[in-house]
Amino acid sequence: MGEDEQIQLYDLTQGNLEIPIEELGNYAFYTNSTKISVKVKSDQHFEGSLTLIDVSQNNAEIQYHEVNTEEKSCVFTGLISVRNYRVESTGLEGCTVIISEK
Repeated sequence: MGEDEQIQLYDLTQGNLEIPIEELGNYAFYTNSTKISVKVKSDQHFEGSLTLIDVSQNNAEIQYHEVNTEEKSCVFTGLISVRNYRVESTGLEGCTVIISEK
């Protein structure tokens, strides 16, 4: 991310965030829930991972899930509500993710 780019904060209490994986690093999100779901959409075979980052705790990596064409979604649980989080991905180029409260 360049110096001119800023992280955009998205409020999941207002609805789902659907975003191309290439733009995912530009977003943090606020949740009032203790669970969030991340679903991966792609027309092609994919295999990769999603890591939940707690922005409120100095960008600590707090949970990790592997996803693929058969296991397209994951749920991050045990979250502290009223916090800001980010999701980082590996190996999911060309995919779209949908992040939602559970």
